[in-house]
Amino acid sequence: MFLSVVTLVLTNGPVCAQFSESDTLKAVVPGLVYKEFSRVISVGNSWRVTDPDAPYVGDPNNSPSTFLPNPVLSLSVSDLQGAIKAVAVIDVWGGHVGTVGKQFRLNENDWIDIPSIQNTPGSPECYTHQYSIEVEVPIEDLVEGNNLLEGTSGGQTCYDFGWGQWGWYGIIIRVIYDPAQKPAPTGSITSPTGGSTIGENAVFHVDASGGAGIDKVEYIGYYDDFDFDGNGVFMDWQQSYHRLRYDSEMMVRNHMGTAESSPFSLTWDNSWVPDQQAGGMEVVARIQDNDGVWFVTDRVSGLTL
Repeated sequence: MFLSVVTLVLTNGPVCAQFSESDTLKAVVPGLVYKEFSRVISVGNSWRVTDPDAPYVGDPNNSPSTFLPNPVLSLSVSDLQGAIKAVAVIDVWGGHVGTVGKQFRLNENDWIDIPSIQNTPGSPECYTHQYSIEVEVPIEDLVEGNNLLEGTSGGQTCYDFGWGQWGWYGIIIRVIYDPAQKPAPTGSITSPTGGSTIGENAVFHVDASGGAGIDKVEYIGYYDDFDFDGNGVFMDWQQSYHRLRYDSEMMVRNHMGTAESSPFSLTWDNSWVPDQQAGGMEVVARIQDNDGVWFVTDRVSGLTL
């Protein structure tokens, strides 16, 4: 008799070879264990990020100098025990059209590039846009407790009037842990099963449990739809992190839905979802316990709408 052993190895790179780095950043890789620490950026003009070398000169109340130097913000991260990776999820205003060089950093470490949107007919900065984007942060850039957060900007490549400026409405720092070092909930999607055909108002069920109790379950689907997160990709894991005006924390939106009470089932309102390729849909569930720890279930794949 032969026994085979399969090991999931967690490193500072992609969590598992069969999943893309993008999947890891979007927190849809089965087995991920993480917490999220968010900061809403809304006080005064702290949401603006201005090119420090902007040459435009306006009136005293409307000039690059009005908003410089760029503010240094605070963001609290309370738990780095067992952390192996970190991801920033940022709600970005594209800014004055043509602005490039969008960057941020934590605790005065190296500047980190914020990726541009994709699939525009020309240079992406030359289009008015807002998007939520995920980008990896070196885990060593973080400290447990208060972290210093700041942004910077380059100039304009098109429609240039000498004032490179963009904005951010909020940020999440998602800290991913070694599952062997972090007690976490667990569970799986029990219905529908892989390869099933689902209809309108399809019902999804999750079996979820955890020593700290279960707070909520988010359902995230991979399918073709309106580009809610604004990154220029339509066939995608459908979710966004656009902050609304009176939000006190960052949260996911435009996903399949969230179940906040047992038995954590979801009736998916898919009446506006367009026709899909047969067998082309996937779904995961993200389970959060009452200690704020998240766990990503296995995927249900090959679904037909």
